[in-house]
Amino acid sequence: MIDEDFILSRINRSKEALDEAKLMFSSGYNLTMVNRLYYAVFYLVSAYLATKGLITKTHSGAKAQFQLEFVKAKIVDENLAGLYNDLFHERNDSDYGDFETISKEDAKELLSETEVVLKEYWERFEAYRKTNFR
Repeated sequence: MIDEDFILSRINRSKEALDEAKLMFSSGYNLTMVNRLYYAVFYLVSAYLATKGLITKTHSGAKAQFQLEFVKAKIVDENLAGLYNDLFHERNDSDYGDFETISKEDAKELLSETEVVLKEYWERFEAYRKTNFR
């Protein structure tokens, strides 16, 4: 059974993570910003998956299921899928790489791109949820 409260909590967490990313950027914590951007997209992806009753145990599993259920089905386009994939790798590098850095300019560009895509997909998700969930 699909739990609408869970789905909405994922969207709210996505929005919170974007707000956290902005705070990290403004404080100069660019690597932590990448982490929060990844999670902002991950929570959105989790919400999409939950509409189909799919809850994954791993990040790789979520990525694979999202690709199969939403990207290949053309429910979402490559814009979101590409960003998710890029952030998946960027987060792994920034969280686990010993000598990783990201310039202020690159961080600003990544933050801006992610914010635009997230805002678009939060709106699209709401329309998707209304037509496919009720």
